[in-house]
Amino acid sequence: FQTKDEESICKIILLEGQVQISDLEREAQYENMSREIATMICTKCVNPTSCRPYTQLQIRNAMKDAEFVVHPTKNVKQQFLDCVKLLKKKG
Repeated sequence: FQTKDEESICKIILLEGQVQISDLEREAQYENMSREIATMICTKCVNPTSCRPYTQLQIRNAMKDAEFVVHPTKNVKQQFLDCVKLLKKKG
């Protein structure tokens, strides 16, 4: 830190430091984003043969089968579009 002043060190940490999150918090964040993406697909997409909406369980299983990976820094709407493209390609 090139200084022994605790206040200066605290300011440097707050301005330039990164927040560490636990594994449980990270897992919850991924789960919430994944659920949000699946919910968006359920509300906006329908099965073309039956004209009925897909269930969230069907979407979650399809996401898992297609090996869709949730990115924590990417916009949920963009991930929704990417997921739909991937599911169309794999399905």
